[in-house]
Amino acid sequence: MALLGLLLGSRGINMGSFDEFAAYRKYYLDGERTNKFILDRDLAFRADDGTIRLVKKGFISDLGSIPRPLWPVCPRDEFPSAYFIHDDCCEDPEISRLDGDRLLRQALKASHAPSWKAWLVYSGVRVYAIVCRIK
Repeated sequence: MALLGLLLGSRGINMGSFDEFAAYRKYYLDGERTNKFILDRDLAFRADDGTIRLVKKGFISDLGSIPRPLWPVCPRDEFPSAYFIHDDCCEDPEISRLDGDRLLRQALKASHAPSWKAWLVYSGVRVYAIVCRIK
């Protein structure tokens, strides 16, 4: 169903969109709480270029890997759909880190993140990728 909404709907050119926002819950491992979250249904995102990224139900993410001191300004769970998309891209060997980070920026916009916050999160992941030499 997630994919069908994106295939049938049209939001215009150059506008990323989600079919529905993420449905997720806290992830437990052997009954113990973790700092991760699990996706309860498929999540589809149409990128600005029209390609569709599908994250499957059951995918596990830590959402935004944002340092704790920044949580008051940018909580790590504020834009979960965008973070599920980005984490899925980061685990896909077919997608470069730069392309995954660009999809994150588009997904943040589609999640209605304020421009300054989207810029802050995108800049953070780019700096991290450069410092850690992630390609």
